[in-house]
Amino acid sequence: MDEFLNFLLKKKLFWNKDLFVIKQISLYIWVSIHQNNKTMKNGILIDPTMRTIEWVEVKDFKNIYTHLKCELFECVDIDEVNTIYVDEEFHYKDGNEWFHFEGTHTPIKGRGLILGNDDETGESCDCTFSIQHVQKKVRFMDSFEVVMKSKLGLLV
Repeated sequence: MDEFLNFLLKKKLFWNKDLFVIKQISLYIWVSIHQNNKTMKNGILIDPTMRTIEWVEVKDFKNIYTHLKCELFECVDIDEVNTIYVDEEFHYKDGNEWFHFEGTHTPIKGRGLILGNDDETGESCDCTFSIQHVQKKVRFMDSFEVVMKSKLGLLV
């Protein structure tokens, strides 16, 4: 746990340990990925800038930040097993690249990383989707399309 606290402090996300407050979900994610860091997990990276969907290896929680090119991430559950990790600060970043994963309520700006989650152990695991399944579920969008479809209620 100290490794995680020091990582966040180095990123200047928190000012000191006495005032450190962490979201329960972030702690859960860290524990689930860090506990089983002996094996790599297979995830699917969605990149709306390049409009690609590809397999990637995830070594540990720090690797999620690298794949997403972000400093904070959050999770969007997409079924009972799989979760999309996304940039929590996407609202504050420039860019016109979005994607919508069918069945979720909102489009996602920036990259997304799909990993599985083992309910029994709480650990992250391989994504259970195939690339073809994700390709059918993902729609790449630009900001104009996001605004128009949101106003018309066509995203769900």
